[in-house]
Amino acid sequence: MRTQYYISPYEKVYEDLRYLQTFGFLQELNLSQIPITDIELFEVINAECKLDKFKHCSKSQIDIFNRIKKSYICSDSDRFSTLKNKVLRSLSLKESKDSYLHLGSIFDISVKIGKELDLFPQLRTFGMVSIPHGLSIVNIMTVDPHATENPDYIGNEWRGLSGYSEQAYLRWNTEYARVLAGRSYIVNGPGRKGALLFSNACRPLDNFRLEFLLKNFSFQSVIAKLDPINFSRRYLSSHRLGIYLSRFQVAITELVLYGGINQELEFAYINPFLFFHAEQMNGPGFSGNTLGTIDFRYLGKGWSAYGEFLIDDIQLDKKEPGDLEPNELGCILGADFADPFGIEGLYFGCEYAAITNRTYKTPNRYEFYIHRNEPIGYPLGSDLDRWNCRLKKYLHNWQVALELDYIRRGEGEMDKSWDQPWMDFTIEEGYNETFPTGVIEYTINLGFEIQWIPTYHKYLFASANYQSIRNYCHMSGNRTNLVFTMGCYLDLKWKIF
Repeated sequence: MRTQYYISPYEKVYEDLRYLQTFGFLQELNLSQIPITDIELFEVINAECKLDKFKHCSKSQIDIFNRIKKSYICSDSDRFSTLKNKVLRSLSLKESKDSYLHLGSIFDISVKIGKELDLFPQLRTFGMVSIPHGLSIVNIMTVDPHATENPDYIGNEWRGLSGYSEQAYLRWNTEYARVLAGRSYIVNGPGRKGALLFSNACRPLDNFRLEFLLKNFSFQSVIAKLDPINFSRRYLSSHRLGIYLSRFQVAITELVLYGGINQELEFAYINPFLFFHAEQMNGPGFSGNTLGTIDFRYLGKGWSAYGEFLIDDIQLDKKEPGDLEPNELGCILGADFADPFGIEGLYFGCEYAAITNRTYKTPNRYEFYIHRNEPIGYPLGSDLDRWNCRLKKYLHNWQVALELDYIRRGEGEMDKSWDQPWMDFTIEEGYNETFPTGVIEYTINLGFEIQWIPTYHKYLFASANYQSIRNYCHMSGNRTNLVFTMGCYLDLKWKIF
């Protein structure tokens, strides 16, 4: 069994995989549970290219298939391979087919031109050791000079630089099972701009993960430790069951976030085969913030429809003022279209998301659904809704895209403390609040982007964004911005031996 590493969820390949899958290819690939691995991608692409329907690919689709092969098949250039073999022979060593070492660096540099000129350089180092019998060790470290400019950043600055270990994990895989220990991304859900439980906007979690993968279903269990809040230790446990038919995918996920000053790992919550909410209700002494989602995706011919529904808290009784608490819910609904109206290489996606006030929160601050001051779930937090549309055209190595965002944000953002105004009302009076709540901030963001992507490890991009905000920061007043951005991405990895 070959070792594997995860393709980070910020890599551009996921956008193109979504387009191919919407058209009808790669239906065995589960894009609702990422990151996927390099070998998994290679095997699915390799199998797809042998099918009869591959012969009917358009030029744009063939370009994408070739770009994936060029980017993710582990191979050395002839010149590098010759040099490497000379070095190994001089050291009386032989190249191993079962174990190898990958080293490299990832450069990501962008320049934003608005009212001021801002340079955003970022450097990642990449290292992977492959060991026989399906074992691999991966380390990715990030140097980001602008990380400390985020007011929510947790970390230190040294001589104008800030950095952290982005990913570092030991991974073991067999044909039907995977075990991971370390720091890694977890993204679950079909949403294009985010997910309700695990989103790629969250920093990678220190976790232990167990996955079972069979033909028509998968099971995932996660145990993670989060950063402390107010000296309280914090833990997270989740389990997810997915069923995958030829065109329909559906998954159910349950999660509990718990903590306390002297909290230790709760054995009932690390048992992946128990229902966490039932254990919390039966106790004794079990506390925590339990959340659950159900998500689905249906793949049609040239289109797909998807959704995700989150239940945080629902009030079923109406006996006392505490039962007047509004429901904490969330949803994502969307659709994708590949080559609509027969236009080759065209993609269109439309998505709506809504999360009610106080979702992801409880009266205990340490049970807020955040990690290092950033949402673990939907990137924008709670008390909002959002329409997003994206139109993209593939032109060989070029991609041109238009994107429209319309966001309404209420005052119940993730940095707002828990409140319970319904306690001032009687059952007879009732309690209602608008959605979104308070003074609503309205944002319209219109963007244009052009990219040159010969491979996913090397590309250039330029974009222009017009942003209009009404009631900025929930106060009377408008703000408009016009920002131009240009930059490059260069991922250099070498198989050393």
